[in-house]
Amino acid sequence: MTPDPTAKNPSATPRRPDDRGPALRRLGLVGAAVVLAGAAAFGIDQAVSSSPTHSGGSGPGSGTTASTLPGGLASLYLATTPTAVVSIDLTTSNKQGAQGTASTYVAAGKPPTKNTDFVVSNVTAALHGSQIEISFNGGPKSSSRINGGSFTVRFPMPDGTNVRLTFHPTTVNAITSAEATFKQRF
Repeated sequence: MTPDPTAKNPSATPRRPDDRGPALRRLGLVGAAVVLAGAAAFGIDQAVSSSPTHSGGSGPGSGTTASTLPGGLASLYLATTPTAVVSIDLTTSNKQGAQGTASTYVAAGKPPTKNTDFVVSNVTAALHGSQIEISFNGGPKSSSRINGGSFTVRFPMPDGTNVRLTFHPTTVNAITSAEATFKQRF
């Protein structure tokens, strides 16, 4: 789907409200891991350079926090507000930091026609000691001290506003539950 040129955040990629985003991508990653494990069992030794480093924890149905990236950065984070649910899925990493996507469900419309919009943004994160520097869709960087695995940064909402959100390490199950609960409200 191409971005809506009339949208207030044209660099964000709109998605269908029923698109499961990161959860389905993790299912694909688990399938790729099974294929690679099977190939290794049969003596096929071929590197797949394009596959991401994200392991998805113990699988998409797992309640455990997904893999840990260099510097102790988790691969999954969740922030919620009364009007939005935002999850970050960091899927690739290197010595300087990590990259991935932020999936945002946000309340749209006014009663009685309230519904939700779904937007995916690109994320780049860099660690500097206990500080995280994060950028969404190549926009301005926001930095925060990581405290207990969580961090608070400015996040660009689809309506063009910036809000301070606190992201906490999370699980696939927690993201799925938060998204389902949010969508039921609208």
